[in-house]
Amino acid sequence: MAKMNTSVIVKANVGGAVFPPFRGHISDLYSMSVGFLAPVPIFMFILYYAMKRHDVKA
Repeated sequence: MAKMNTSVIVKANVGGAVFPPFRGHISDLYSMSVGFLAPVPIFMFILYYAMKRHDVKA
């Protein structure tokens, strides 16, 4: 279940309809470099979720 949840989180953020305009807005306000840093908090959450919320059952 956690594997499916993590894949949904990644798909929702990378290919979503909300995040690209937000990233573009950040790039317009500051610079393209800062725009590329915008997804870092999201990917940090994905890493946290993958490390803490995984449950592997053998």
